[in-house]
Amino acid sequence: MFSSVAPPAADGTQQSAWQGALIVLHAAQVVAEEPDMGRRMRLLARAAAVVGQGYGALLAFEPVTEALVPLAVVNGLNPTALPFSGAHSGLTPLAHLTALGLHEGMAGYAARTGEVALAHDLHAAGRFTSAFAAPDAALLGGTPRAIIALPLRADDALLGVLEVARAESGFAEPVLEALRAVAAQAVLALTIARRDEDLRLERQRAADAAEDERRRLARDLHDGPVQAISNAAMTLEYADHLLDQRPQEARLELRRIYTALTRTAKDLRGVLFDLRPPTLESAGLAAALPHLIERMQRDAGPHLTLHLDLAERLPAHSERAIYLIIREALTNVHKHARATACAVEVRLVPATDADGRLVQVIVRDNGAGFDPDAVLAHYPHGQSWGLLSMYERARAVTDRFAICSRPGQGTTVEMQIAL
Repeated sequence: MFSSVAPPAADGTQQSAWQGALIVLHAAQVVAEEPDMGRRMRLLARAAAVVGQGYGALLAFEPVTEALVPLAVVNGLNPTALPFSGAHSGLTPLAHLTALGLHEGMAGYAARTGEVALAHDLHAAGRFTSAFAAPDAALLGGTPRAIIALPLRADDALLGVLEVARAESGFAEPVLEALRAVAAQAVLALTIARRDEDLRLERQRAADAAEDERRRLARDLHDGPVQAISNAAMTLEYADHLLDQRPQEARLELRRIYTALTRTAKDLRGVLFDLRPPTLESAGLAAALPHLIERMQRDAGPHLTLHLDLAERLPAHSERAIYLIIREALTNVHKHARATACAVEVRLVPATDADGRLVQVIVRDNGAGFDPDAVLAHYPHGQSWGLLSMYERARAVTDRFAICSRPGQGTTVEMQIAL
């Protein structure tokens, strides 16, 4: 923790500059070392509040609702509290705060335009008046005289707003410099928070996809091989009763059992093949795909065709991803598309934007089509596991993946992997 004793200064400007630099240094330390995201946001809001000698707020932009959600609102007016050293943070209970829209107040203006919204005196004539800043005053508390709202952006994406309000007019230049530095730390903190949330969602989606795969496997085993074996056992018991009295009929039942068990063995081999395709591992994608097409060609399903142009083995993780994505796409065609034809293409093509080559994968059907965005929007409550599974597997090997479909116009799944 930094010392609370400031060095002697010739005037208040030098004192403000020294204290602002000290607070910014500590804010950087907080972002680097504080593991709890909520506390990290509160301490950054407090840093801004202490620098500005007023109230500070850190708001995050929520893309779904297009609103600024308060993460922390902090009172920095305690003159004895150097940044973050006191036990009491001055945090306003966030349950009582409401989000701000992008057209509300100075925070909304800063978020909407990407410009710093600065009012040295809300009572003076100018762009920002007390009436304009009423939503900010309601959020921050009190009746502010001066407000600054700094947009927090990274890579042209809006992350949030850092806002400070003072009861007195004016922000000295050293204070503005320190607030800009705290805002830079807030950008880093929000970026880290968004990354952590993305990682959490990725893990959740991966876990959901794995759980759905286990359910599918259990359902396939129960509805297929397990049911068939159970029926065979009952038929064997019936044939045993027939052996002495009606041997000819018993032989017919045994023949039916043999046929059923042969089909069950084939189904079990198919399940094992799906779990770990031996041809894929031993001979590669070019050898495994024809077997997959042959297995998935069904009498009542669409006519499947394969156009394959691969003269070499691909990296193992890429081959497995391509295989599983094609299998999932064909499963969706059989289940949902009501298509009469489906073409699978896998070929090497020249890269257009750099030296090298691409593996291009296309699965195209002439079925009913659908709205991919609408289906995925219902995750995790809808039946979108197949699409999510393809997205997750594709993102592990490439950023060039798309599912193009419209109702009545069929579906195309396309992917490119750079070599």
